[in-house]
Amino acid sequence: QARGVRESDQVITDVLEAVRRNMELSADANGPCKFAECADILLKAPRVFCLGRRSCYPVAFHFRYLMSVLRDGVRLLDGLGGTFTDELRDLRKGDVVFAVGFEPYSNATVDAVAAARELTCTVIAMTDTVVSPIAGPPARTILVQNDSPSFFHSVAPAMAAAEALAAVMVLRGGAKTLSTIAASERQMQRYSAYWQGVPQGKPQRLERMK
Repeated sequence: QARGVRESDQVITDVLEAVRRNMELSADANGPCKFAECADILLKAPRVFCLGRRSCYPVAFHFRYLMSVLRDGVRLLDGLGGTFTDELRDLRKGDVVFAVGFEPYSNATVDAVAAARELTCTVIAMTDTVVSPIAGPPARTILVQNDSPSFFHSVAPAMAAAEALAAVMVLRGGAKTLSTIAASERQMQRYSAYWQGVPQGKPQRLERMK
């Protein structure tokens, strides 16, 4: 606010530039081997539980959606109706918990990750630092930079990292994953999930400014 409304254009530029920089730093901090190992764990797990609270909820929700297209046995730990503790009771040895959490860390997320590890579940953590309370072994901790000149931390880099992880799962999932994707597409078509109308005019794609 101290910059004044005349700085709006620059503020927008600063926010988008921060997102770009965060994505570059996040890519450098991880690497293909880490994504590949996490993808294999998620593909082989009997069940996968996705967890993210407060601002991290959209990332967990989106990753759960992507995973549901790729494989069966994926759930979102959302705690609707105050049932979060009840949902944790369903965790079993061998399950995988995909947990997203950034500073300031949600108590619910920290407690859920601790409970999962006590039950010898595998935790894949997407977080901001190796000393995060949900971080685990380096090979199963995806580090994401989320700085922003805005009041709110950016969730866009975490979204991008989740989408990259899902893409690697498709690459490594083999025929079973392709079959699950095809079945999902058939179901979407059967229930007319997507609009089938004709666009007015020719769709325009965004292109880089010359």
